[in-house]
Amino acid sequence: MPKDRILLVEDDLDMLDLCSRTLSSEGYLVKTARNGYEAIEMAKREPFDLLLTDIRIPGLNGLDTYRAIKEFAPETIGVIITGYATMETAIEAVKLGFDGLVTKPFTPEQLGEEVARALETRRLARQTVRLRALSPLFELSKAFMTTLALDELLNQAVHTAQRETRANRVSLMLLNEEGELTIEAAVGLPQEVMSTTRIRLGEGIAGWAAKQGEPLLLNDNVPLDPRIREAMKSDVISSALCVPLRIKDRVIGVLNLSRLGGTPFAEGHLELVSVVCGQVAIAIENAKLFEELEQAKIELEEWNRELERRVRERTKELEEAQERLMEERVLAVGQLGASVGHELRNPLGVIKNSIYYLRMKLEDADEKVRKHLDIMEREIARSNKIIGDLLSLAWAKAPDFKEVHINALAARALSRTPVPENVVVVTELGEDLPPLMADPNQIEQVFINMISNAVQAVISSSLRAEPFELSGSTEASTVSSPQPLAKVLRTKPRAEGSAETPDGGRLEIATKEEDGFIVTEFKDNGCGIPAENLEKIFEPLFTTKAKGIGMGLAVSKRIVEAHNGSIEVESPSTGLRPRTEPVEVTGPSTELGPRTEPVEVTGEVRKGTTFRVKLPALISQSPNLNDERHGLQK
Repeated sequence: MPKDRILLVEDDLDMLDLCSRTLSSEGYLVKTARNGYEAIEMAKREPFDLLLTDIRIPGLNGLDTYRAIKEFAPETIGVIITGYATMETAIEAVKLGFDGLVTKPFTPEQLGEEVARALETRRLARQTVRLRALSPLFELSKAFMTTLALDELLNQAVHTAQRETRANRVSLMLLNEEGELTIEAAVGLPQEVMSTTRIRLGEGIAGWAAKQGEPLLLNDNVPLDPRIREAMKSDVISSALCVPLRIKDRVIGVLNLSRLGGTPFAEGHLELVSVVCGQVAIAIENAKLFEELEQAKIELEEWNRELERRVRERTKELEEAQERLMEERVLAVGQLGASVGHELRNPLGVIKNSIYYLRMKLEDADEKVRKHLDIMEREIARSNKIIGDLLSLAWAKAPDFKEVHINALAARALSRTPVPENVVVVTELGEDLPPLMADPNQIEQVFINMISNAVQAVISSSLRAEPFELSGSTEASTVSSPQPLAKVLRTKPRAEGSAETPDGGRLEIATKEEDGFIVTEFKDNGCGIPAENLEKIFEPLFTTKAKGIGMGLAVSKRIVEAHNGSIEVESPSTGLRPRTEPVEVTGPSTELGPRTEPVEVTGEVRKGTTFRVKLPALISQSPNLNDERHGLQK
């Protein structure tokens, strides 16, 4: 703990020596003077906590000496020594601010007690000042906690400092990126000075404090660099405080306070301003961090928007490129189909006629011959379908729109599609559905493709498919008026030993109205479509089947889009586990195509597939139709 500094003024050498030894033995730092003028000069050169003076000394008396010292060192307390204690002397001493009175003769103990009491009174007074200062500091802290706006924080800081220190001028300066101090908030300064002042580190009072990182208390009794003293005179400053704003070991600015006359700043003011500067520095740093965070957030949002824009543009470019590539691919495939279609159909027609002739001539042929003739007919039909699909891509015929009913189209497509006897077909067709404008032949072709794909997914490759037979004649069925269908359609009972999926082959066909569209769903419980193939299934020539060339879905998509509709597909995942896939192997072909063997692979297993064909309805509200027109009969 620093020792209290005492300035002892006494012209009697014996008394001077007695008092000096007594106080030094008490642990005080004692400096002595023989008269008032000498004491004033010593007080200007260095600060003292207490002035102990005889009332009668050469030159200025003790009262006038204390009055002079208090002008530039207001926190110095005084104890007077007198051998002529009168009421008038005591009153005048109290008016000047003396904190103690020692009457001659006195003992060393009495002197020590009086000096200790005066210093304790001074310490209590300082504590009182500090406690009073806590209130504005607390209010300032609350204000700093309620706002993160930097300008508002700086203005609150300078006004609080000005109010609590009664300074004439207060300015808060921050270091910019060029290493210059600029005024960011001030009280008592012209706007022109605030906007034009630039101080480099080391220049002037503020620059020196910022460079050294130490606070300055500038009074007449404080030894100063001549340049700083000259700066104070040029600004008519009688007393000044300059306290750095620090964040850890880094100075970010300074807080300047000045008085143009009157009582100078004291140590208590320096302590108060130092505490304020500590709070201000933290608040400024937090506000800057918040501003940087907000700016980073804005920049991030701008980058996100720019990235989204670029992604959209790039995605659009890729989609357009993919569409062009698809069109070129479709055109190439179509041209190929057009060039070879005629050459292939002629020999296929000859073969078909030859089979017909052989059937006539071999009516009594054995079962094996008839079986192979059947196989030849089916393969001719499949070949003709492939040629037809290729030609559909080459010569995209515009739809011949007519008013049709979706349920009638579903009935015709189902009646014309081979469905094996072990596959159950369940229909749930909506009632009172509005009609739509469509080309019945093209939409029927789409539905046949959907049904064929579903059937192939739920049966084994070795099962012979036979045409499905409706219970009742379909000759009168027209697409312009709905055909009655069975609610649940079944094939004949499954033949003993025939193959099917583990859960049984099942195909569900449903129609409904949804947001101005007629939706037809084809849902099977087959092997599903792997996730990596979902985006490819509508591409021409893409297929995972042992038979077929992958044209059906491409043709269907093209037809539906020509009707301003869409096709959606989903195949829910059941997790990762081993699954079997057919792989073509060398060897003689089977009746239904190339020879395949099941191979076990590990991957995402999907159960079932649902295709949704959406076509725009002709009217938003369905007409009041007979319930039985859309009903299904067993």
